[in-house]
Amino acid sequence: MSILFVQKCKIPSFYANIIANNIAKKLSLTVRQLINNIMGTPTAKRLDQLLDELGLNANKFAKKLGYDRSVTIYNVLNGKTQPGYNLLHDIATHIPEVNIHWLLSGKGEMLNDKTNAANNAGIFPIVVNADNEEFINLVPIYAQAGYMQGYADPEYIGNLPVAGFSYEGTMRDFEIKGDSMEPHILEGDIVRAKFLEPNHWQQHQLHLGDLFIVVHNDDGVVLKQVVAHDVKRGILTLHSFNTYYKDYDVEAKDIKQIWYYKNFTSKRKF
Repeated sequence: MSILFVQKCKIPSFYANIIANNIAKKLSLTVRQLINNIMGTPTAKRLDQLLDELGLNANKFAKKLGYDRSVTIYNVLNGKTQPGYNLLHDIATHIPEVNIHWLLSGKGEMLNDKTNAANNAGIFPIVVNADNEEFINLVPIYAQAGYMQGYADPEYIGNLPVAGFSYEGTMRDFEIKGDSMEPHILEGDIVRAKFLEPNHWQQHQLHLGDLFIVVHNDDGVVLKQVVAHDVKRGILTLHSFNTYYKDYDVEAKDIKQIWYYKNFTSKRKF
C-alpha cells in the first residue's frame, strides 16, 4: 500500500493562522502546501536519494519514464509539488524495482525484490494530517463516477470530504446507491469499510457471507455479500439482500478495490 505522507513540523504562527482558517476544509492539503513552500518535502529528499541509487540525473530519469521534459521531476525535487498518480504510475511501470511505498512514506526498502516489483501497480494514496493521523474520506454518491478514475490519484482522494480519523488501518466511508441491499441498508446510508490489500483477495479466499464494498470496472462502487469465491479461477459470486436481484459472478481482474464492511450509519429515523 502506498501512503501519501505529510511531514511533521512546527508551523510558524503566521501559517498557523492560515491553517486555523482552513481547518474545516482541507487541513492536510493546506499543511502539505505550507510545508512544501517552507521546508521542502521528505518525498523530494527520497526521490533525490533514488536518483543517486539509480545513477541518474533528473533529465535521464525523465527520459527513462518516457518524458520529453524533466519539469515534473524538478518540481518534485524542489518541493513544489507532490508526485501525482501519473508520475507514480510511470515509475511503477518503467522502473518496477522502485518501491513506491518507500518513495511516498519512507517505510520499507528503497528497491523491491523481483517478487514484489509487480505490486507497484496497486498505488494507493491516503491522506494524513501534520500529526500523521490518517483521515477517513467519504465517497458520496455524486463522486462515485469520478472515484472509478481517481481512486489511485492522491489529489482526487485529498479532495474528498473528510468523515473522521482512523486508528485501525485504512478506512473509507461510502454512500450507498440503489436499493439492492434493502431492507437492511438503504440508499443514502453510509458504510464504513476497511481496505483489503489486493494480494489478500487475489491469493486467499474471502470470508464467505461477509459484506464487502467492491469497486468494479463495470458495476462501479457496490456493497455486496460474497457468497462464493473461487481463488484459482478468480471468480467472486456477489449476493444482494433485495430478493429482486439475482446473484452474479465477477472476475477478480475486473475489480479495482475491495473493502471489508465494518459498520454503517443509517439515514432512517427510528
